[in-house]
Amino acid sequence: MKKNKIIIENILLNYFDNYLENKKTLLFLHGWGCSADTMLSLAQKFTKTHRVLLLDLPGFGESEITPHGLDLKSYTQIIFAFLKKLKLNSINIIGHSFGGRIGIYFAFLYPQELSSLTLINNGGIKNNSWKIKFIKKIAQIGKFLKLHFFRDLFYKIFITENDALQVKDNLAMRETFKKIVEEDLQKKATKIQIKTLILWGEKDTETPLWQGKIWKKLIKNSIMFISPGDHFFFLKNSNWVYEKLVKFLD
Repeated sequence: MKKNKIIIENILLNYFDNYLENKKTLLFLHGWGCSADTMLSLAQKFTKTHRVLLLDLPGFGESEITPHGLDLKSYTQIIFAFLKKLKLNSINIIGHSFGGRIGIYFAFLYPQELSSLTLINNGGIKNNSWKIKFIKKIAQIGKFLKLHFFRDLFYKIFITENDALQVKDNLAMRETFKKIVEEDLQKKATKIQIKTLILWGEKDTETPLWQGKIWKKLIKNSIMFISPGDHFFFLKNSNWVYEKLVKFLD
C-alpha cells in the first residue's frame, strides 16, 4: 500500500492505494477519532485480489479540514469528487462507525456509483431522549456564558475521552461533530436499493446492537451478521469479517 496526497475541494487529503488495476474497488472509511490506519489490517487482506483504498477523512489522520467544519453531505461530496479524480466507479464502500454514516449518505446521494455497501457498527440514529436534550441545552448555555466547564462536560458525555481531546479545542472539529450527531439517517436508509452487508459487535456500547437491527429493517436489500466483541470487534475478529466480506462481494 502506497501513501499518497491529493487535493479535493481545496482540501489536502491523505490516502493509501495498492494500484491493482482491473479489479473490484474497495473503499474503507474509518470511524470518528480514528484514521485510515485503523482499518489497514483488515484492508490488507484484500490487496492481492482487489483495488484497495483507505482514506484519512477530512480532519483526521493527515487530512486537512475546512476552517468551519463539514457536515455529512459535504463529506459525501468530497468522497465522490475523490473517486471521480481517480476515475473510479462501481465502488464497494466499507464504513465503520462514522465512516458508515458517510456510506449511508453516499448510497442515498450517489447510488449509481456503488456496487455494494458494508456497514460496521455505524452511527446515524439521532438520540432524542429528554436527557440528551437537557445536556445539550446546558452545553449551549455554557457556550453563551463562555463557561468551558459545560462545554467540556458536553463532549465528555457525548464522545469517548480520546475523541473529546481531539475536538474540544478544535473549532472546525467541534462544528463538524455537532453537525454530524444532529443528522438522523433513518429516512435516507429506507431509500437505499444496493446490496448491503451489516456487521455488528454484540457487546458494542457506543452503537448498541439494537441500532444494527434497525438498519437491517430499514435497508431492504441487506443481510446482517453479529460477532462477539465491541465497537472495534473487526480488529480482533478480522478473519471472521474477511470471510463475510469475501462471500458478500462475490
